Amino acid sequence: INKFKKIVIKIGSSSIVDEKTKKIKNSWLRSICDDIQSIHSNKEIIIVCSGAIALGTKFINNKKPIRRLEDKQAAAAIGQIELAKGWQNTLKKNKIQTAQILLTLDDSEVRRRYLNVRKTINALHKKGIIPIINENDSVATEEIRFGDNDRLAARVAQMIDADLLILLSDVDGLYSKNPDNYKNAVKIKKVFKVDRSHKAKFHFFEVDRDHKAKKDHLWFYVERDHKADIKIFWVDTSHKADLEVFEVDRVHKAKGSF
Repeated sequence: INKFKKIVIKIGSSSIVDEKTKKIKNSWLRSICDDIQSIHSNKEIIIVCSGAIALGTKFINNKKPIRRLEDKQAAAAIGQIELAKGWQNTLKKNKIQTAQILLTLDDSEVRRRYLNVRKTINALHKKGIIPIINENDSVATEEIRFGDNDRLAARVAQMIDADLLILLSDVDGLYSKNPDNYKNAVKIKKVFKVDRSHKAKFHFFEVDRDHKAKKDHLWFYVERDHKADIKIFWVDTSHKADLEVFEVDRVHKAKGSF
């Protein structure tokens, strides 16, 4: 990881939010923040973090899944405060200041807004502040939303010319087919070129627990990132947060895909 200077770290809901209690995994968060502190002094770091809806659900519909868009938006409005506070309080103990940026799809597609976001992130980095980015789910609709923070993280990586994108997930890498259904599924540890075959393989990750399309365009953003020479590392850290697995000279030993 030492060779990279500008790093986007994407964290999925399942990594940071406890599925049973619907609260932040504080020990997990402390662990990742300690690792971030160890590399923060000479790197520009951006965190793209999911979890707002998961944290706010208990206030809207208790233990039942949320279906209606307006309920998801309300849950996001509640949970985003808790999520931002968790990052702020934990990184503050490591003497790192944070800032919150909420984005919609238009913020990455409309040039004027794209440049404004880029300038804001650059200004924060000049002061040594880490931006915590999430999709603005409280206002985004199905038609104008990223739909998944893997896509958002890839877009942010492009916007700020990052040289490394780390995807922390509950999936431990890219597989040839769904490993839950096929015992002969093979993990693809390294991808040197994204082509049509990889597009098909990324489709394993398209369906969420509600069997709805989830990551249908992730392959496209990965392909664009490869063209932009942004290295991508995808690993399961839902149980343990440890940035040591990202040491580039040890990628072949790491539990993930690069």
